[in-house]
Amino acid sequence: MEYGRKCMNVEGVQLVEVVTEDVYDHVPGLGYVQITDVYSTNITFEPVNCSRRTVVYMVCSELACGVRPLYLIPHNPTVEGGVVRTAGSGDWPWSAALLKDGVHACDATLIHPSWLLTTSLCFQGQGRALWVARLGGVRISSEAPWVQERLIVGMVKSPVEGSQIVLIKLADSEVELSDYVRPACLGSHTAITQLNNRTCRSLGWGARRDPLVELSITVNAGQVCQRLDDFKDNTICAQQTAPTDRCLLEEMSGGGLVCEWAGRWEVVGVATSHTGCYHGSRPRLYDDITQGTVRWIKKTIAAFQRGSS
Repeated sequence: MEYGRKCMNVEGVQLVEVVTEDVYDHVPGLGYVQITDVYSTNITFEPVNCSRRTVVYMVCSELACGVRPLYLIPHNPTVEGGVVRTAGSGDWPWSAALLKDGVHACDATLIHPSWLLTTSLCFQGQGRALWVARLGGVRISSEAPWVQERLIVGMVKSPVEGSQIVLIKLADSEVELSDYVRPACLGSHTAITQLNNRTCRSLGWGARRDPLVELSITVNAGQVCQRLDDFKDNTICAQQTAPTDRCLLEEMSGGGLVCEWAGRWEVVGVATSHTGCYHGSRPRLYDDITQGTVRWIKKTIAAFQRGSS
């Protein structure tokens, strides 16, 4: 049996149907493929001629959050386990750069085709300006065809006491979800201590805002963090996994702290300040995306969807 359509990296499959395709139903230019080995862990599809026109049609649900379809584990294990790594296209498809009047000013995390998470600190004391979200790129100056830009048309601040997290709404046209642009999952932790043993990453930028760089970090609840002036009860403190003697990256306000859980990447915190390039392993602070914050996010998005329907 030949397979005509495939559903990959989605939340689920809504319909599976085996049909005999009429010659007039076939879409011109759409070929047929078959699975070479159904028992293989890395399923591959090969083009074939399909004289019988017996095909499997699938109707897929939404793309799964927190998945990185284009990410390739480096062949060199020291690179994968290192403190810093330059991001490739599609490695972090929920990462967004916020441009104020064309200048990179903050970062954000895509959590829905129309919504991003960032910090209110990006907009404090700012006059009227044109804010644009840029997604899908690993260089601010990239002109790659999969890079998308959307105007920011609204902002809703978290009602959680002490939180500076904000939801920012994109213009009416949702971003087109793809392997290069898709949302991160929302954090599922109920206590910061649950993050201590997880694989976590912070994203920043190299020299002159290029390229996007990922930093391997661990959540740290030690006294070194609690002594910091900006540390609060709802603050996540993290440090790079090992100190270095060179400048690694510059982290913008609003960038997401993401941790892996059950094969998905969740955004668990939002950078509260612009962290310049420096040596060593100075702690980094993030607003905790608590379960109360998650409930507020879901209610806000649902309310806007009802209002626009």
